Amino acid sequence: MKKIMILILLGLFSAMTAFALDGNEILKQVDKNLNPDSFEMYRKLINIEPDGTKKEFVMFSVKKGKEKIASVFLSPASEKGRSTLRIGDNMWLYIPNVGKPIRITSLQSVTGGIFNNSDIMRVDYNSEYNCEKIEITDKGYTLHLRAKFKNVAYETLTMFNS
Repeated sequence: MKKIMILILLGLFSAMTAFALDGNEILKQVDKNLNPDSFEMYRKLINIEPDGTKKEFVMFSVKKGKEKIASVFLSPASEKGRSTLRIGDNMWLYIPNVGKPIRITSLQSVTGGIFNNSDIMRVDYNSEYNCEKIEITDKGYTLHLRAKFKNVAYETLTMFNS
């Protein structure tokens, strides 16, 4: 059973005070805030291995509608030019020195790190997870999520704001 902690910053939950603390409604709002229908953005992913070693990745991503997203890695130098494309459930990886797109799955990792392709190319928590429990603290909410289907990236997730 694989778990991943997701830190949600900038008060993504703060708009949810009007709701009766329904975890799935909060999850819908998180998706709305994190995943608009279209965007262009730079992202930094920090892969922290169980032994504590870190590797940082910078990428530029473009999304059009709910089903199309493309990303290109800008750094580190070893990953520069590596690109991903997702159209619906179909995903491809392009590695410059290979010169040909490779079909990939959401459970694989384009960088060999602990995060997988789904983490990079599909963030739609409400459609893939149910909120089983909400914890309220003086710092905000913690949502405990369980996968709706077996083919999603993680069986459980813990999402919190700070």
